[in-house]
Amino acid sequence: MMPGLLLPLLAAFAAGWLAWQRESRRLDVRTFDEPRGWDTTEEQFRQRVIELRKRRRIGAMVLGALAGSAMAGIFLQMIGLSDGGTG
Repeated sequence: MMPGLLLPLLAAFAAGWLAWQRESRRLDVRTFDEPRGWDTTEEQFRQRVIELRKRRRIGAMVLGALAGSAMAGIFLQMIGLSDGGTG
């Protein structure tokens, strides 16, 4: 019973951590196709872009954790269904 509880938690943690790391690498990367209005300074524009990327990083981490947990649950269900018929 313990692996049934532990596996989804570990999968959620691993997937969330990997998504966090992937999005953190992109945090300070400057792209040349970002539209900037004439009424904003470069500093304000950079702050706005970084805040947007931070929110995206958190969203990716949460979605990765949910997907990892769901995949581990599906995996456990498949194992449980295949073992249940041999009883």
